[in-house]
Amino acid sequence: MNCPRCGSELFRTGLGQCPECLEDLTGPPAPPGATARLTCVGCPKGGEFGRAYPITESRAVVGRGNRAAIKIDDPRISREHLVLEQSGGTWFVKELSPSNPTRLDHHWMHPGERRELHGSEVLRIGETYLRFEAA
Repeated sequence: MNCPRCGSELFRTGLGQCPECLEDLTGPPAPPGATARLTCVGCPKGGEFGRAYPITESRAVVGRGNRAAIKIDDPRISREHLVLEQSGGTWFVKELSPSNPTRLDHHWMHPGERRELHGSEVLRIGETYLRFEAA
């Protein structure tokens, strides 16, 4: 992943700021009632950079289609790309897209694969980078 401001490669996730240009990478705080959020930390043409998507339910589909709880405007994202689920206080991501794989940090996911989230992971879907944070 690269810094959206200066383009420097960020070798680890969860950084509060870019070590080169000191760009704030934390995003705004989650609104009341949100149990988690996705924050856009890299996107095509920079249009959605910094936008926070609060997750207020225990299940949220992410994609570009009408049925997605979190809609991302990126033509390389499937209509229903992935689902975020909370179970027993733990968050998981499940890959739904058979043709456009999700990258979780440095791991490419396979259709149907489910992985635990701990917070501060970066999901790459299409050309969009989203940081997951539990509230």
